[in-house]
Amino acid sequence: MEKIPADLPCALETRLEGFAQFVDKTIDKNACEAQEYRRRVEAKRPIEKVYHYTDVGSALAILSSSRLWLTERRHLNDPSELGYGLETAIGIARAMSCDGNSELRTTFTKELEDGLNQAINREFAFYVGSFSVNGDSLPQWREYADDGRGIALGFSHTAFDGDAPGCTVLASPQTFLVQYDKAVLERYQRQGFQEIFSILEDGQLSTGFSNHCDVAIPWLQRKLAMLLIFNSLLFKHSAYEYEQEFRVLVLGSRKEIEDHALHKIRGRDGEIVSYLDRSIHPPLTGSGTSLHMKVGPAAPKELVNDLEAAVRKLGIVDCAIEKSDTPYRSTRRQ
Repeated sequence: MEKIPADLPCALETRLEGFAQFVDKTIDKNACEAQEYRRRVEAKRPIEKVYHYTDVGSALAILSSSRLWLTERRHLNDPSELGYGLETAIGIARAMSCDGNSELRTTFTKELEDGLNQAINREFAFYVGSFSVNGDSLPQWREYADDGRGIALGFSHTAFDGDAPGCTVLASPQTFLVQYDKAVLERYQRQGFQEIFSILEDGQLSTGFSNHCDVAIPWLQRKLAMLLIFNSLLFKHSAYEYEQEFRVLVLGSRKEIEDHALHKIRGRDGEIVSYLDRSIHPPLTGSGTSLHMKVGPAAPKELVNDLEAAVRKLGIVDCAIEKSDTPYRSTRRQ
């Protein structure tokens, strides 16, 4: 936990400590609600496999290593992963700042966006692996699997459970279903602002804030950012509901994660990509592992036979392979 700034009045220090505890408890509560959402979904339709859409080369790399790369948010297929949730949060803060007469509330809201950007780019890092409970989705073939020529790798939904060893992870659960209900997202994001504005408008703390605003406000913003970022990662805009996304997440201190042995870098298209090299368990070549592969609708028919030969060569025993029969028209020029 980040230390409270030194030399603060006792009453202000106590409220800041209380806010830090509030953030931790709220993250835990929202994480539990995310798992409850997953249980409700599974009660209607049990999740047997979660599918990772990718190209043939990447699929072979995953199969041969029993490892999956969790990519840092700036290098995802959709780099705006946080944008929707944080924009929702900023809109809520602006609306709530208009409801009150506190100058501190207005100041806090004006500085919020810069504070969030600093937290995202310098202090916290998040790494994501994206899956879908739908293994034959036309838009996802087009967007994520080499324009229908790739593969959807289907794993057990427990294959990525558990923390990254040695990392202090802020977010639990590590695996969850993405939600698409904006009303729930707004409720989550509003929680932090209600608590923080009650602190800013506490008359007993006015002198303390006046004299220590330069350290107290940034500290509150960093703690709030932790909550807002976590909430944002649980949701996507309803326009993406067709993805039925199942997400694997590591969220924590940027320095701690980047110093960890699982953290790697590679070059791609003129940029340096940061990722976590995460194991799949049990290994795909081990007993008790069941793998399902769906071959893209635009892939050549021979790819099914080639994949069957490849999995035999790799020693993967329990693996079903079938070709998608989804009607498909490639967007590529012939």
